[in-house]
Amino acid sequence: MEALPGGKTLVTAHRGGIIRLWDATTGKERSSFPAHEEVAQRLAVSPNGKILATAGLDKTAKLWDAATGKELHSLEGHTGNVCWTA
Repeated sequence: MEALPGGKTLVTAHRGGIIRLWDATTGKERSSFPAHEEVAQRLAVSPNGKILATAGLDKTAKLWDAATGKELHSLEGHTGNVCWTA
């Protein structure tokens, strides 16, 4: 789980490759989008909160527009699962 700047929105990665954005005050889901064909294993938020980075078991890493959920770039060609450690 990550928070967008300001702490009002939380972002979570889920099995099934779904990314969800939550209202931190109410706990209600604001939006969601399919990010990966398999588990969305990791996610990170850019310092300005405008871009999300995700890594999945589908051997891809992707960049997303945090406001729209639109895919900005996909890094493909990995031979194994993509993950990182903090």
